[in-house]
Amino acid sequence: MKEAQDRFRQARPPSTVVSGWLPPDEAEALRQRLTEAGFQPIYEPCDGRFGLNTTHQEPELFERLHWVAAALANRPLALVAARWTRHEAGDYCLSSCDLASRAIEETHIEVLLDFSADCANEGEVTYTDGQDVFVAPQRACSVAVVERAPSLRRWERYLTRRSADMQVFRLRISLAYSH
Repeated sequence: MKEAQDRFRQARPPSTVVSGWLPPDEAEALRQRLTEAGFQPIYEPCDGRFGLNTTHQEPELFERLHWVAAALANRPLALVAARWTRHEAGDYCLSSCDLASRAIEETHIEVLLDFSADCANEGEVTYTDGQDVFVAPQRACSVAVVERAPSLRRWERYLTRRSADMQVFRLRISLAYSH
């Protein structure tokens, strides 16, 4: 774990991606539960277009992701918010949407779980403060962890018509540093 913590801390911004973190059968069951729970369509041309669910709860999954983030950050963390999204061809999320939906203003940890069925080779999530850049690829069953300073913005790249048959499912949790 020390090696993973060191890699996380040495990256700018502090970040990492773990491929294959979620077993494919678990990802499929999660997609089914979320599809049944439903997504609210969001369409604000200056912000983004995607499906959103902010009420669905998966306590065991939240706890597992919380453990990964706390281990990498090597500090205690507290869960503040969870957002589930579904992106289809034509969907996107701009940095202005990030500003409007940011759950924590101060430096915190964000965990991004991609539980899609496949990889689109687009739709990646970019974090930048204008100097440092971290790109979390759209990779099925992966988890990305990034430390978000107040200046670090996020956006999700547009899914083109090449991804017409694809749905990208993500869970984003925000974790505050505990004292």
